[in-house]
Amino acid sequence: MNFDEFKTTLQARFKADPEEAVKYLIGTLDRQINKAGGLLSFNALLFAAFTLVTERTARPSLPIEIGRITTLLVPVPTLLLLWVRWGTAAEHESAATDVASLVSTLRWRTWLVKFAVIGSIVNAGLALWTVQRIS
Repeated sequence: MNFDEFKTTLQARFKADPEEAVKYLIGTLDRQINKAGGLLSFNALLFAAFTLVTERTARPSLPIEIGRITTLLVPVPTLLLLWVRWGTAAEHESAATDVASLVSTLRWRTWLVKFAVIGSIVNAGLALWTVQRIS
């Protein structure tokens, strides 16, 4: 996603009321936080499943061990989504500077969400592979 183009389009869309652009971006950031909560829960369930399989298996296979480790690593970028950054006072002088600050935050949070989603998909694949192998 080209965030500079996104910012320009957003400013053009809300030209009459720039404060609405700020509200729109805050809503988008809130949705990213909601996604983070779901990803954390999903990986916690996968970790519990991998742990259960490990306890019931005499010698855990490589996919099980990789799954256990990655379900602990994938939530790290998800937790970084919760990082609070207030910025400088100048970033909050006007709606335009607020938009610039929020788009910057949206940019790095989007990359974190992408990484976490891809990692979660890999974890789910490892879980399916594990279930197939022990069945």
